[in-house]
Amino acid sequence: MKASDNLTEWMKIGHLDKLSFIVNDVICYAAGCFINFININTGEELKHIASAQSVNGDGVSVIRGHRGVYTFAYAENAHNAELYVKNYPSFDTVVKFKDFDMRKSTCDLIFPSFQTRYRCSWGKLIYMTQMVRNTNHIYLWDVFTCCRRAIIAKHQITLPDENNIQPFSDMLWTTEGGMFIVDIKGCVYSLNEEMVLFLIIEVDLNGEVRPSICWYKGGLAVAGPNKEIRHYKKSGEWVCDWTIELDVIIRNMYCNKADYLIGVTNHEEIVKISNVEEMTYLKHHDTNFNDFCLIYPTGEHIVALRVHKFLAVYEVATGKVVNTMNLKSKALTIAENPEFPYIVVGYENGTLELISVYKPEKLTVMASFSLTSNPISTVQFFEHGRVIVTGFLDIGEFFLIEGLPGTQMKVITNINVNRQIVDYMLVASKHCYRLFLIPVTSKHLAGNKIIRYCIINKDNINVKEYEMEDSQALYYRILPTTDSNRDRLFYLLPFKCRNIHLLETKRGPSLHPPSNPVVPLLLTAARGTVWSSIRIRVSLALKIDWTECGPSVERQKLNSTTDTEPLKPQQITNLRRTSACHWPITDTSEVLKKAYIDPLGKYIISLGRENVLACTNVVATKIDEDLKANLHELKTSTKYALMFKRPTIGFKPEERFHGKTWLEVQKILETEKEEEICRDEKQAIMKEFLEIQSILTGLVTKNQEAPENEKLDTLEFYLDTALYNKKKEKNKEDCKHVENYLKALIVAQDEVTDHLIKNTGTP
Repeated sequence: MKASDNLTEWMKIGHLDKLSFIVNDVICYAAGCFINFININTGEELKHIASAQSVNGDGVSVIRGHRGVYTFAYAENAHNAELYVKNYPSFDTVVKFKDFDMRKSTCDLIFPSFQTRYRCSWGKLIYMTQMVRNTNHIYLWDVFTCCRRAIIAKHQITLPDENNIQPFSDMLWTTEGGMFIVDIKGCVYSLNEEMVLFLIIEVDLNGEVRPSICWYKGGLAVAGPNKEIRHYKKSGEWVCDWTIELDVIIRNMYCNKADYLIGVTNHEEIVKISNVEEMTYLKHHDTNFNDFCLIYPTGEHIVALRVHKFLAVYEVATGKVVNTMNLKSKALTIAENPEFPYIVVGYENGTLELISVYKPEKLTVMASFSLTSNPISTVQFFEHGRVIVTGFLDIGEFFLIEGLPGTQMKVITNINVNRQIVDYMLVASKHCYRLFLIPVTSKHLAGNKIIRYCIINKDNINVKEYEMEDSQALYYRILPTTDSNRDRLFYLLPFKCRNIHLLETKRGPSLHPPSNPVVPLLLTAARGTVWSSIRIRVSLALKIDWTECGPSVERQKLNSTTDTEPLKPQQITNLRRTSACHWPITDTSEVLKKAYIDPLGKYIISLGRENVLACTNVVATKIDEDLKANLHELKTSTKYALMFKRPTIGFKPEERFHGKTWLEVQKILETEKEEEICRDEKQAIMKEFLEIQSILTGLVTKNQEAPENEKLDTLEFYLDTALYNKKKEKNKEDCKHVENYLKALIVAQDEVTDHLIKNTGTP
């Protein structure tokens, strides 16, 4: 791959797979195309970039340091990888091994788990151990080498009482050739010459930390399962001579004949530990990134979500940590306002928080919305940051929030689609909001339908569903235009396709697809393969697009110095590519997860799927000083100062609704409203009944006391004449029936009497 001329200003490796020592004072680790080096004594950091196959290689798959000299080696993250051996800190290439320099062969070893650990004996180089974590499976291999070939033979290891032994967690070869294994309870085992594993240190500790082990200061250092490190020395028997209590969880430990232990915490942070000094951080607030966003209007800072629990503010130009903030619970997503310097954080418990970054050195919570009991998995801003759409995509639950900082922000409405949603957008007009959704209609996260919600007010919402003209076409992203008919004209990104489609929905009651949709080809992939996913972000006059497995491209409009609106359909074809930043990729990995370009077009900040947060300097871009001054003037204006000085009011329910979500409060209020309506109707009915009853009572009394010639007919008291006539007819029918019955009875009795007289004689 051709290297980019653009420079990487800084990078932060979020996931630390494995550390390696160079001599005894430098540690190195890698991810993506970056290698980071830290001097544990001085704290000095250096980085090495392997982003060009012809220069430093195409990515880094594995790296190891030399324990005797300042040299390290790494292999490319590609098929037919080349191996580089370089000096530290000059990074001069000592040697490069190519395909014809190395013999490759296959073997029939099958590894039963991805939790396998490998260790080679330092004193007996023909031994290699293989252990499967959280099991009792351990193998010892003899490695016999002859020229460029190797023969591997397995040894049988005898375990102690298998019914009482705990699963293994970590293992260690010492420089003297001893092998030690620690189980999940913290007990330590050793291997003797007869290949028998026996218990040497027995403890009974409980905790959630996976134990790890290393050789430190002439003894064994064991971390876990509780939050402490125990050091054991052998003086006849193995005894614990000191312990270190820690406030963090140590996931792995490393040591190389130094005075310090190097630990990696469960938050992927690097710490330096000693039994005579306080624990210090070598890497703090710079790891384990879940998401990040750029802060507008100046774009000088970014905010990253770490470990779903922490926010960290970084300077874009330097990568320096400006401030951090602990969140109250597990956060799933964050989003930036495209106009004002604040972000929104969505939590797993259904809460939404607005956090001000107006002063980056002091993050403050502006407002909070307890919306639902479902997680908040998505947040987007629309209409120049005035409207927030948030919700849970898995079930299609959405909330619309409207307002500005320093004012009362209110929840407009709640929409339940009861279907999984891929993407959505909102378009506002003078009288309503239109929310467009793409539901999942296939086995992929893509759909061939569009659902439109026309939101006039909370109680007046119209729903319309559109079918695509091509029923086989699947889309996963929908984007608005800026034309006057943007409520009908929008972009759709097809699934696994190189194009962008421009579609138009027709007005009218029909649910059929448009007869003649406009679908021009607007963007073509830079690679020969089809893009599996494209992302586009438009900011003022700049647009950045990227793929999950390809380049990040900055594009700029021809009139970028004066235009401050997003791209229009007729303008998007006039974009010219100004720069491109390439990431090393393989056929088995995806690279980019998210990317931003700052408003000046100088820096591209990206988060890789290997958890690398990097900032690239677009060398060809010259900073527009007038635009920069205007953005700074806007941020420091009186308008912004008043906005973030006044309190922003979110969802604050009454005291009787304490602990209730907005959705629960709305249901309670609706029930109370219905009850109030029923009470009013009941009171009105009772009032009318009592009035009628009073009138009738007076009339009956007057009729009873009046002279005979003034009495009213009882029919006058039957106000419901229809019912009276109905009962009258029923009475007539009943009387007729009784009359006929009596006549028939008399006739029957006469017949019986005649029969008796005739047969029994005259009495």
